[in-house]
Formats: sequence, structure tokens, C-alpha cells
Amino acid sequence: MQIHIPSHVALALGVNECDEMDTVVHGVNLLDRKVGPLISDGAKECFNGLLHRLPVLTAVEVGDAVVEIGNWHFRTFECDGIESARVVEVPGSTTPNVSLTTSAEAVLVQAWLATDKLTDANYQLRSNIVVFEWLPNVSDAIKVVIRAICGIKLPGSSTPTARTWAAAGSVAIRGTSRLLRHKDSELLRRLFCESATELIPRWRFLSLYRIIEHGYLENVFDDLSSRFFSEPKEALESASNALRSEVEQFVRLVEGHGLKFYFEEISRINDDLIVAQNHFAVLVDREAKRKNTYQENFKRGVAICYQIRCSIVHAGSHSVVFDKSPGGDAALLAHLPELEKAVAQFLGVQTT
Repeated sequence: MQIHIPSHVALALGVNECDEMDTVVHGVNLLDRKVGPLISDGAKECFNGLLHRLPVLTAVEVGDAVVEIGNWHFRTFECDGIESARVVEVPGSTTPNVSLTTSAEAVLVQAWLATDKLTDANYQLRSNIVVFEWLPNVSDAIKVVIRAICGIKLPGSSTPTARTWAAAGSVAIRGTSRLLRHKDSELLRRLFCESATELIPRWRFLSLYRIIEHGYLENVFDDLSSRFFSEPKEALESASNALRSEVEQFVRLVEGHGLKFYFEEISRINDDLIVAQNHFAVLVDREAKRKNTYQENFKRGVAICYQIRCSIVHAGSHSVVFDKSPGGDAALLAHLPELEKAVAQFLGVQTT
């Protein structure tokens, strides 16, 4: 009896895609450690049983975990008492001799027969992955929740983009920069690292914004500290007035550190997005103009950045709500390079 098996499985077994059942079974029985736990007797028995029912119609999915998986783990998910999924978590360091439950072996074997994403180019079981067997009639909404619980990012939620220094031939870090010689340099380095490695646009934007925010709040605090003992009332009133307008403090920081050009670019980019009918850009521009009437483009760019920040961290009716505004991610990806350049200069990092 001839059967047809997927090419990646045939190559791992050393048989033809269309071959005799006995030949394939013999290949399975001789299977070595190339596919890790799939060599167990239970897995081989499961595999041989499935050969009579090819092709595998079970809905399976293999996803990359965003955090390190420490140990093998099998679990089931249910919704309102109805089973939704069976899941196997494969650790970062796979152990061929691990003892898996029969249910876990069945999920892995079915996944191997259904997709080539379970193994790598050398037919070895991939590490730090999550294998899903979806039960019939599971909604996409439930799948999203289960993926999140298992540490799999929502498809399309992370759009990797090159950082502004990606093509730089040299990068110069000033020895007296905020990243190295500031009283809060450890905090600033952490924020800078978060912004440089984060994939989700909104959190990347917030990490960059927090560096700017730290700068202008520090200016308020330094002014208060220097004047408090000589003129306490006036110093407190000045600090209170300053904190009522974060945008004004942001503007002063931009002026004081020679960052105007970057925010002029942000203003121009937002105009281009409006022309392209980006709904989020339209809403942010409208909110910025409602609260501040600036003639200078760099100040308008600052106000736009502030409103973007508010749209992400607030969910009230007083501001644009990022999650409910179409085009938000596209707008952020357009603005991030200029904000990143501004922050890098502010921190004392120069690229050429």
C-alpha cells in the first residue's frame, strides 16, 4: 500500500514522499534523535497510526515564544467547559530523552505531519516554540487569548523597523553624556535600551518620550531646588505653573538642546500623513491645535508628540484614544525615526 507523506517528513525519514507503507513504518522505527521526543515508542506508535489517516486534517499551529521556556509542558484550554486547544511548550534547550505524556506526543506528531514549522532545516525539532492543536469550531477571538497566555505575540502586532543608526558607519557616545555621567544615568540607559529593542510602536514611542519627559521634569526640579531657600513662595509658584503645561516645558527642552529640526520634521511628517488621510494624524493634529496655537513648526511638532503620548496613556474623552483611532501604528512608525534622532542627540549619541 502506497501512501503520500509531506516532503519534510520524508526527508527526515529517508524515504520517498510517495512510498510503501512498510517502508515508511520502517523509517519511523529507525528514527534517531534528529527530531528529539518524536523518537519515543509512544510517538512512533502514534505516528504509525496516523499514517493510515493521511493527510492530517487537524488544525495545528507553531508559534515562537517571546520569553524563554524552561521546561516541557503540556496543557489543555477550554472555554465554557468545551475544550478549545491542546498545547505543548517546547523549551529553549530541547532534551531528546524527555518523557512526555501520550497526549503531548500526539500533538507533536500531528504537528510534524501537518506543518514543516515544527523542525528546522536539518529536520531537528525547533526550540522555544509553542505547538497548538486547535479543536474544531474554536473562534479566532479565543485563539488570540490562548496565544497570549502562551506568550505568543499577536500576528502583526510587532513590526520590526530599522533604528536610525542602523546604517551608520560610526557611532560616537559622549563621555559626559546623560547615558554615562548623569545622576540618573542607570534609569536613562534602561529607558534607552527599552526603546532600542522594543518592537511594538506605541511602547517604543513611550520609552523615547519618557527620556524627554525626564529631561523637562528635571529642569523644573532644578529650578525649584536652586530658588527654594532664597524665594520659596515664588519658586513653588513657578514650579506649579511649569507643571501645568508639559508642552511648554517640552518646548524649552527642545530649544535648550538644539533639537528644533527633528520636531519641525515631525510637524511636516504629520502634514503628509493628513494629506494621505491617516485618521490618527488628523485627530492628533486637531487636538494639538485645540490646546495650543503655535506658529512655529517645531512647537507644533512638540505638541503633536505630546498628544500622541496622551492618546496612548489615556483612555478618557479628553484626548484621542490610540486604540480606537485607525492608522495609529502607521503614524507612529512614520514619526519614530525623528523622535529617536532627537532622543539620541539629547542623550549624547551621534551617528555618521
